[in-house]
This record gives sequence, C-alpha cells and structure tokens, in this order.
Amino acid sequence: MQNNSPYQPQNPSQARPARPRMPQSRPQARPAGPRISQPRPAGPQKAQPRPGQALPPRTDSRRPPAPPRPRSQGPKRQTLPRAPRGQGLAYQALKFDRLSFWAFLLPLVIMGILFIFWPTEEMSLAEQRTLAQRPAFSWSDFYQGEFNAGVDAYYADQFPFREQLLNLNRSMKAMLTFTPGGEDQVHLISAQKDGGGQGGLEHPLESKAPQATGEKTPEPEVTAPTQPAGPKANREIKETAVQLNNQARLDLETSNIVIIKGQAMEIHYYSPEYTAYYAQRINHLRKVLPEKRRVISLVAPTAVAFYGTDELRSGNYSNFEAITNIYKHEDPDIFKVDAYSELAAHLDEYIYFRTDHHWNGRGAYYAYKAFCKALDLEAPDLADYKLTRPEGTFLGSLYGYTDKSPLLLGSEDQAEIFQPLHEGDYTYYTDASMAEGYPGTFLAYQVYNENQYMLYLGGDVALGHIKSSLTNGKSIVVIKDSFGNAFIPYLVDQYEDIYVIDPRQFTDDLLAFIEAKDIQDVLVLNYTFAVSNPQWLDGFDHMTGYVEPEAASEEGQ
Repeated sequence: MQNNSPYQPQNPSQARPARPRMPQSRPQARPAGPRISQPRPAGPQKAQPRPGQALPPRTDSRRPPAPPRPRSQGPKRQTLPRAPRGQGLAYQALKFDRLSFWAFLLPLVIMGILFIFWPTEEMSLAEQRTLAQRPAFSWSDFYQGEFNAGVDAYYADQFPFREQLLNLNRSMKAMLTFTPGGEDQVHLISAQKDGGGQGGLEHPLESKAPQATGEKTPEPEVTAPTQPAGPKANREIKETAVQLNNQARLDLETSNIVIIKGQAMEIHYYSPEYTAYYAQRINHLRKVLPEKRRVISLVAPTAVAFYGTDELRSGNYSNFEAITNIYKHEDPDIFKVDAYSELAAHLDEYIYFRTDHHWNGRGAYYAYKAFCKALDLEAPDLADYKLTRPEGTFLGSLYGYTDKSPLLLGSEDQAEIFQPLHEGDYTYYTDASMAEGYPGTFLAYQVYNENQYMLYLGGDVALGHIKSSLTNGKSIVVIKDSFGNAFIPYLVDQYEDIYVIDPRQFTDDLLAFIEAKDIQDVLVLNYTFAVSNPQWLDGFDHMTGYVEPEAASEEGQ
C-alpha cells in the first residue's frame, strides 16, 4: 500500500522504523442517571476566589505558611489620614509664604493710606523738639539730595501713631529697668546731663529735706559767723564736706533725682560747711555796702523739702537744716525771708512743677508774701491778681534729665500767670553800662517752645531792668538764680525800679552799679542748690570782690 502522506519520506531506505503503538483504552461510556461527584484527595486545598473578589497573594508552596501573629493588647496604632492630592508639604509651604507676604504688605498699605490723611504735628511733647515738616520741592534741592533728605525726615517725624509707639517703647524700657518702689512709688534715677546753666539743673550734687508740718518755723537764732582759723583749717573743712557728700552719694546708691507718684524732684544734699561759706559771702556784701542799703537774704527750698520721703527730708538731705544754718551764720542786720514756712502752709496747692526743678507762679507768690512780711510790707492777696494759663502743657527740665522717663508722661505741667496790679516795662542788657538794651516781656502769656518757665522774664540774662508804673521812687536789685524769675514780677507792686542780675553772666562791678543807680534794697535770692554751685559762687565773688579766707591767707604769704 502506497503512502501518499507529505510527511512520509519518499525514499523507503530513509524511513524510520515504526514506533510500536501502545494500546489505548477507550473511555467507557458514562452510565445514565444522576451525576455523582467523586471525593477529592486529602491535602491543602486552594481557596477559589469568588466572582469579583481579588486573588490572594501567591505563596511559595515549598515554605510552610507563617503562623498568625497574636494581636497587641495596647492601644491601636493610629495612622494619619493621607493628605488629599494637592495639599501636601509643598502646598502648606506655599500657603505659609502667601500669609507671610500679606502680613508684611497689609500694614504697609494701611500705614501708607493713613499717612495721607494723618494730621501733621509741629511739636513732639515727649521728645521736646520741633518735628520736620513737608519739604518744598525745588530742582536745585532735588539734584543736591536735600529734598530727598527732607522727605526722609518728614516721613520719620510724621509717621502715624509715632508718639504712641515711642511712649510704648519707653514704657517697656522702664519695665525692664529696676527701680525701688513701694506704696509711695519711689524711683531713683541718675541725671543724664551736667548741672549748671539756664533751663537745667543748677547744681550737680545730691541732697534731702525735712517734714513740713504747716506750722510757722521759729526765727533761727542769729550768731556771729564762724571764721576759719587759717588755710589749714579751711582745707580740712572742705575735705570733710567732700567726704560727707561722698557718703551721701553712697547712701542713695546711684541717683540725684527721685520720682515719687509722678513728680520728679532733685535730691538735695546739706553740707554745714558749704552753707557757712555761702553765709560769709552775704555777710561780705552787707559789710561793703553803706548802712542805708538794706540787704535781704531769701533761700528757696526745693520740692523735695515737702513732697519727698522721710529720708529725703531729714539729716544730710534736709532743706530746712540748710536754710536754718545759712540764716544762723548771717549777720543780724541782714533781713531773712522765711519762705519755707509760707510754702509749707500751702502744700495742698499746686506750688511746684512736677517735671521741672522750679517752683511755679503760685509758689513764687507765697515766697513774695514772706518777703513782704520780712520787710513789713503789705502784699496783695492772691485773689487780687488776674490769673491766666497759657495753652497746652509742657514737660520741664527734670523730664530731660531723667532721659525722658515714661514715669513723667502723665504729669505734664502748666504754668500759671498772676498779673500784678501795676504794669511793667522790661528791658535787658549785656553789661552794667546799659548802653544798648533789648525789649523783653517780664510776664508772657504764651511761649513758643517746650519750656513754659520761660514765660517768667523770658529766661536768665546778665542784667535786666523793669520800670514799674508805680511811682514811689523805691528801687531794688535782685541777685538771683533762675528761681528768681517767677518771683521778680510781683515786685512791680512794691518798687518803681527793679534791677535783675545773674552772677553767672554779669561780669561788672556790682558795688559800683548799686551806687550809680542809687539802689536802696539788695535781695539775694537762690534755691538751696546754689549754695554750692561753683559757677554762681565764682560770679558772685568776682562782682562783689569777695575773697575766701584761705585764698587771702595764701596771697598774704
């Protein structure tokens, strides 16, 4: 039989031998009837997934499955929810950047809008200076850079809420600075400037004062002045005074200004030796003047004499002891004005400035009343004067000397002007020749700077003259420090001619001037610090010819 298969070789010699065929068993026919499932052999069976169920993970059939881990008995571990898409770390960083940008930009925009409508201020009460104003544009200033500098100064001075921010800054500094306190709210502060000069502290030393009772102080006993026993004794006295002063500084630890309940006061130091030296100078003036000239001595107490703590009104800090010792060493024929007792009887009134080291117009009036009592003159009642108060308030010399302490910002002062019953024409000069005079106002009603004490005589000058409308032929010369400025206007109701001399600026012969003008009364008026103020004492010695006993003895040798 011929094989026609294409897979069968045609060459019979190349044909492979036929593989023996194994007998195959045919499947038997399934019997009719219901189908019976056969049981599966024993062993691990794979679970078949249900429709729609995920396949289980594949496991290595050669490794037995790990036993199930026991469940932990502790708190369940909480997993943070996954941030939605687009709100991850990058999104949070971007959100923070946007918030920072608007937090920086919005205040600038608000301040820029406020600056347009913010009212322009001319004066800063807290800084005591004139503020920069809007500069006028000019091409020359623009090219030279002056216009830009003016704009910078204007923006810096007129910034909205600038005054409030400065006050907040000072308040925070005050909170960080330790100051002793208590029920009396006492703060000791070191002065920031040197004393001596117009409009400031007139003495750099510290000091203290006694309790004011309101009772009349008895007339101090007058004895002959104590004269030093020679140059050696004089040096020992001065060395002792210096030691006492140093001890006083140690006792008060640091300061020469005290703030009590919002009122600033100089701390006065009392030295018996210095007060005796001062009295000797007044005695010298009495000795070189003719007997027909009356010499009057008025030593004004400071505010700490009445409003200080018990410590600051006693011992080596006593204004009362200082004044008493001066009057004790002055000659009996010198008229002594007890201004201390008169002021002590009016402590419930506004007689001293709270931020300035001077008394005010009301306090000066009570000293003037004591002056009239000492000379047996009749002083008008305070109600007889017309009272005027200038507009606005001011912060005085002590505010500046405490480095603009925020403790004084609620204690602004206001001057009081009591118009005398007679008019006065005031002229000031540079020397005793009185060849060229300059018109002045002995009582002003408005001052155009930060210090309202300038309302009284306009400040300190070498020589001034007030011609009163009173025509009684009486004349007086007042040798004074700045405390005399508020006192002198009241004299126009007693004298026709009032001459005013400040030894710190007057360099001529005082005795010759008194004789040339035929002046009848000579008043020396200072507050307790002038007792040891070298500038005032040197000027007084120069114009009166006084020589200290020590210097006179050394010149004789």
